Amino acid sequence: MSPTLDEVSLVFKHWRSGRVKRTNVPADLVRQAVALVGHHSKTEISRRLGITYSMLNRWLQRSSNTKFIELSQSPHQDAPPAPLSVQWHLPNGSQITINGAPEQTAWLLETLIKRSE
Repeated sequence: MSPTLDEVSLVFKHWRSGRVKRTNVPADLVRQAVALVGHHSKTEISRRLGITYSMLNRWLQRSSNTKFIELSQSPHQDAPPAPLSVQWHLPNGSQITINGAPEQTAWLLETLIKRSE
């Protein structure tokens, strides 16, 4: 279960009470703040956590919620696999397109995501 806005707000207040000024927000607090976006408005989150709206937007752009889903083999196992085309749209507006055999494309995507974490 994800922490509530009240809980994350308390954690931010506790962190601020003992931090050295101008230090970066710990990654765990960033993840908790980003996780709240699906449940609260960005304005409410930024106001309650004492962060700027643009800071929350930067954290959202940096966070990657990409997850791999295991796909089962096609029932037509005798047929050669069809070429696979994957388009990946990045938060900065860039786009990556990968074309190839499914096993090569999956390996390449997995490698790219692991290296970006």
